[in-house]
Amino acid sequence: MTAAPDPSTDTSPADPAAEGAGHPTLGRVVRTLDELYPPSTAEDWDAVGLVAGDPDAPVRKVLLAVDPVEEVADEALAWGADLLVTHHPLFLRPVHSVAATTFKGSLVHRLIRGGCALYVAHTNADAAQRGVADALADALDLAVAGPELEAARRPVWWRVVGAFQWLVLAALVVGLLWLAALWGFTYLRLPEPPTPVLTLGGPGAPELPWPTLLALGGIVVGVLVALVSRVAAAVGGRRRAARARRRLRDAVGQVADRLVRLPVGEELSALASCRAAALVAAS
Repeated sequence: MTAAPDPSTDTSPADPAAEGAGHPTLGRVVRTLDELYPPSTAEDWDAVGLVAGDPDAPVRKVLLAVDPVEEVADEALAWGADLLVTHHPLFLRPVHSVAATTFKGSLVHRLIRGGCALYVAHTNADAAQRGVADALADALDLAVAGPELEAARRPVWWRVVGAFQWLVLAALVVGLLWLAALWGFTYLRLPEPPTPVLTLGGPGAPELPWPTLLALGGIVVGVLVALVSRVAAAVGGRRRAARARRRLRDAVGQVADRLVRLPVGEELSALASCRAAALVAAS
């Protein structure tokens, strides 16, 4: 005994009339969707694939939606869609009736009467290559790479301090070379050239030779500038890091709002509407 062929996976030639009119048939569209989102990758509990529709019917317009709810069906029929592709299944649990007296059965009947097929790609679309998960990852990558983090930007005072440090280093080198030259004259017992001095105060006050002043001043000032620059750089780095964290948090938050929070909110709102409609119907 052989099983009846599945219209959603039928590989027989497409309807010549539909193909000749320049429009693919539903069977061909379903095969393409199955290639993009293989049903074998869906979870065991999931229900994906073609729900309703004639595989030989031509497909001119396709409407994509998240949920197969009444508002979506109204939009598909009003727009003249030949195929409605939703992410969430209409029939997730086994059913024994599609009577028009039930919400889901009524929706299927309306779509069939309006000539609109229904196809579901749920967890297989999540797991597919370049599917929902990859789209979310790409959006997060762009959100992280997009904001300006000021990592390569240097404050103006860094350049000023850098130039000043070069002057301090030059003063230190000059002082050391000057002292080395004076030591050489003393070692060779040659008459020392006159050395200018800095008088610290009035007559009789201590005098400090300029070579010693340049060498000591270069060391002391260089150390002080390095310490102050390190503290200033740490403070500025913390401020830039805080701005970078804020920009990254805002960028990732926008992606989360657009792709996670808002869709989840819409799902919860749709669920609340369905529950309210069920309560009204049961009363």
